[in-house]
Parts: sequence; C-alpha cells; structure tokens
Amino acid sequence: MSSETWNSALLGGSIKRKIVNPDLIEERAKCNFNQQELAEFVAGKDNLDEMRIIKEEITKDPNLQTDLTFYKMTREEQHANWWRIISAAYNNPRLREPHF
Repeated sequence: MSSETWNSALLGGSIKRKIVNPDLIEERAKCNFNQQELAEFVAGKDNLDEMRIIKEEITKDPNLQTDLTFYKMTREEQHANWWRIISAAYNNPRLREPHF
C-alpha cells in the first residue's frame, strides 16, 4: 500500500485535499443498480441535461469559478465574487438564454 493510499485510508476523504475515501470508491464500484437511471428518476432527465450544460460552462470559464477561499473573504469580497460570477454567467450566451 502506497503512503498516499495509506494516508487516505487513515484520514478519510477530503474535499480540500481532493481525496476520496478508498472505502467509498470501493462501495461505488460495487453498486448493483444503474446510477444514471436512478439520477434521471430522482432529478429528471431535463434537469440533469441542464446541470451538465452549466457544469461544462463553469469548467471552461474561470470567471464562473470560486473555491473554498470564499469562506475566508469579507462580506464585501464575497459580494464582489458573486457579482463577478453573475456577470460572467449573464455574458455567456449558453447560460443567459435559459436563465436570465
């Protein structure tokens, strides 16, 4: 077992360190149902398609992204951050048409 795997197993998952707990990875791999089918049943295919488009646009445009430093910002910095994101979303035709 590598030291990184050992540390992951010992410390568990972490969003901050971008580590998924190995036990959780194993459980996800063993599931006995179609995860996509369940997601479509729970959220609806149209909603999932819309979320996929939004995720693609956020991934492509750094102005639509933020990170965990948001929680260390002052209230004014948070508002400026949100304004940057809202402006970028409005200026993106793929997001503007259905949402604004």
